Amino acid sequence: SGGDKYVYIDQTTADKEWAHYVVAERAPDDATGISVRARFTSNPTGKAWFDDFTVEKMVISPPTAVEPGENLVNTVPEDFMLLQNYPNPFNPETTIEYALPHASKVNISIYNVLGQKIRTLSDTKKIEGYYKVIWDGKNDRGEIVPTGIYLYVLTTDKSRFSKKMVLIR
Repeated sequence: SGGDKYVYIDQTTADKEWAHYVVAERAPDDATGISVRARFTSNPTGKAWFDDFTVEKMVISPPTAVEPGENLVNTVPEDFMLLQNYPNPFNPETTIEYALPHASKVNISIYNVLGQKIRTLSDTKKIEGYYKVIWDGKNDRGEIVPTGIYLYVLTTDKSRFSKKMVLIR
């Protein structure tokens, strides 16, 4: 229909490795579906594979992500928030931002897809505000973890939030 939107991603290299693409687009308010297809032009060879395709609601980062200890006016969030890490996928490190509307004990831990805890990034009491932590792709013993999907979990006195991230080595 006339409201269709197209996003073109061009890959002209001959390598056979997986390519990961992330596209951020705002859908029209009356959108009822999404279509993904491969279109081959210019005498193509090879195959196109789609795997782990997801559509996610975008979360806008707070305008000011502040380091713990910074004392800025009007930076108290209204709700607990755990934002999507960035970059994602990542290598060698990624940033995780979260927000606390009031003081709380905060635990941020990384889990593998088997549910095993591999790293604790924070386990302390924090005052209200916006925070960010960086995960360097290592476990609690300082060892580099392999490529894979990991979950990061924010646990506070009253809430628990989790999100998925991808580490590519």
